Amino acid sequence: MEFWMKRDHPNSDFCCVPKCAMSGKFNSAISFHHFPKDETLRKIWIRNVRRDNLVIKRTTTVCSRHFISTDVIQGGRQPLKEGAIPVLFAWNDYSLPASRPIHATIVKCKIYIFC
Repeated sequence: MEFWMKRDHPNSDFCCVPKCAMSGKFNSAISFHHFPKDETLRKIWIRNVRRDNLVIKRTTTVCSRHFISTDVIQGGRQPLKEGAIPVLFAWNDYSLPASRPIHATIVKCKIYIFC
């Protein structure tokens, strides 16, 4: 459920994800999350939001619409669980791909032992 109402105390938060127009000015149900300090996790976020040349500033955020609901901790400031990664976007219809069955492949090969 989303609420599209003007906030009493608007802030300047906006989502940096392409094709996302979420702003903290009008939507009190959406939370905004800063990029992680961990370099590896930060690179994953940048790759996932499809912003290769993104210059991350103190104000650069990703809105909660791009995270699985179980990764957003409800209440107060709505922080993210540790290691959360944005995975829901307009280009994947805000859904996760259906899990595919894992097929084991047995490969026959010859092993030569030289003594």
